[in-house]
Amino acid sequence: MGTELTEAEPHTELVRNWWMRAEECLSVVHRFLELRWDYSFTINRLSFAGFYGICAVLAERKVAYDHPYGIREAFHRELLNTHLIDEQWGAFFDERYHDYQASDFVPYTVFSHEYVEAQLARCRQFLAELRPLIDSLE
Repeated sequence: MGTELTEAEPHTELVRNWWMRAEECLSVVHRFLELRWDYSFTINRLSFAGFYGICAVLAERKVAYDHPYGIREAFHRELLNTHLIDEQWGAFFDERYHDYQASDFVPYTVFSHEYVEAQLARCRQFLAELRPLIDSLE
C-alpha cells in the first residue's frame, strides 16, 4: 500500500498530518519514559516519530513510497544522497528502523530506560533537522 497525493487529501494537510503524528509520538515517548512504561512499545513509538517526520518531508516533496521499507529507501534517495541532511542522520534513521523491527518482531528484545531516553533526545534533534525542509508548516 503506497501513499498517493490526491485531491481528496490536499498536499498541505497531508504534510501537516504527518508532522503532527511525529510530534504526538514524541509526546507519547516522553510520557512513557516518565511512567517507565514498556520500553519496547516506547521505542516503537520513537521509531515512528522519525518515520512520520520523514513522511512529512517526502509529502512536501510529493514523493510517493510504499510502507515501511519504501520510506527508508526514499529517505536515503531523496534526503541523504542529495545531501539535504547530514549523513549522521542516515545512520540514526537506520538504527531506528532496526529498533522498530526488533521491538515488533524479535521476541525478548529489551530496551533500557537510558537507551530510550538518549534516543528521544536524538530524535528531537533529527526532527529539528527535518523541519526546515517543510515549507507547508509555515
